[in-house]
Amino acid sequence: MTGRLRTTPIAALAAALLVGCTGQEAAEVPADQTAPSGTQEPTPDRSPAETGEDTADETDPPGPDDAEADREWGAQIMSPGLEGYVSQNVGEWTGIYLDSQLVAAFVIEEMELLGDCPNDRAEPENGYFLALQIAAETGADMEEQGLAQFPLTAQDFQVRLRDGGLVEGLLGNAADCLPEDERLPEALGPGEEASGVVVLDVPLDFEAVVLEGRRYALSGAWEWPRSQTSTQ
Repeated sequence: MTGRLRTTPIAALAAALLVGCTGQEAAEVPADQTAPSGTQEPTPDRSPAETGEDTADETDPPGPDDAEADREWGAQIMSPGLEGYVSQNVGEWTGIYLDSQLVAAFVIEEMELLGDCPNDRAEPENGYFLALQIAAETGADMEEQGLAQFPLTAQDFQVRLRDGGLVEGLLGNAADCLPEDERLPEALGPGEEASGVVVLDVPLDFEAVVLEGRRYALSGAWEWPRSQTSTQ
């Protein structure tokens, strides 16, 4: 769980992120799409070339081109549009789209409730420490699309409770839980990629981890259900 930040070569990033370079428009998510009550099934791990499907089909979530066909992509939130929650699976990539252009992407690779922290002096204020193992990357022209930085910190996440309420401000004592070199950088600039851990200080009765699209000038929100967490 070592955190690292790298500059992504422009050519590689274009292949990995910018769907528009293939000459195809990213599919718009229908405005009347609502959040599923359960966990959404992951996108099949097949490339458009293998399936013969039209990648511009509105029923297919925007995803990578052949260079990144091994990734699984969850439901995407486009700007403007979707309201409410979209359920994501751990291991599914999520895209940040501005003006239908994919400018950043991330994946929660694992959610783990920590029995304790490497720093024994760090005690959760709210109930548990929840570790999110995350990988993220940004396009070289992200700033030109209106996003100067791509933040993913404990302050950016919320949790949904059983009664539907949201709790934010999840940093608590989590900042002292892991060494700095294991943490995800607080923000990525254009043309960067990183991986590391974000630790949340969460209440006992949380039902899902939530990330609201408004952090990135989008509507709607993503959520990852508690049922997909593991225990240390």
